[in-house]
Amino acid sequence: MKEKLAQQGALARSWTPEEFGSFIHNEIVKWAKVVKASGAKVE
Repeated sequence: MKEKLAQQGALARSWTPEEFGSFIHNEIVKWAKVVKASGAKVE
């Protein structure tokens, strides 16, 4: 799987549940700002 991902330019990584949770939280915060600034609405 790592080889397939590498061929596509992706990097496989293993995280602890805490690291992954922190990553997801930070992504939600980051993208929420982008969506709010863009004015995008759910149809």
